[in-house]
Amino acid sequence: MTEDPRYGVFYGWGVVEPVADADRADEAIDVLMTRYGPTGHLVFGGFGPLLPDGSCQPVLDIAISHDDAAACLKWGESVAVEPCFTALPDEPRRFDDGVADVIEIPAEDLAVSRGRARRAVHEYLRTGRRPTCVEWR
Repeated sequence: MTEDPRYGVFYGWGVVEPVADADRADEAIDVLMTRYGPTGHLVFGGFGPLLPDGSCQPVLDIAISHDDAAACLKWGESVAVEPCFTALPDEPRRFDDGVADVIEIPAEDLAVSRGRARRAVHEYLRTGRRPTCVEWR
């Protein structure tokens, strides 16, 4: 683990933590899969560069449904798609922003498996670029 991580995870409830390696990223993803916000829904999060003031500017947003095997990855307005992923939910999923608002993600945007979402986060942390292990629309 490096002593001065370049990236962090922003949890929907406003907490930023440094992410120095893939193991720490996996821990952060596990938190996102199990943490509920004030509205009773799972929270979303994002990975991005750590800023000098300790905050994080997420560029790779992530929301993982625990009802099924689906995840949503966004890079700006682009949504990740995993070719041949067939476990799309039947209806939108709701996520908590950590304050008191609900964010509804359309079912068609939950188009990546949990495993591929993890690989995409690992790739981003390795390269600092938009992951290529998924397609973008």
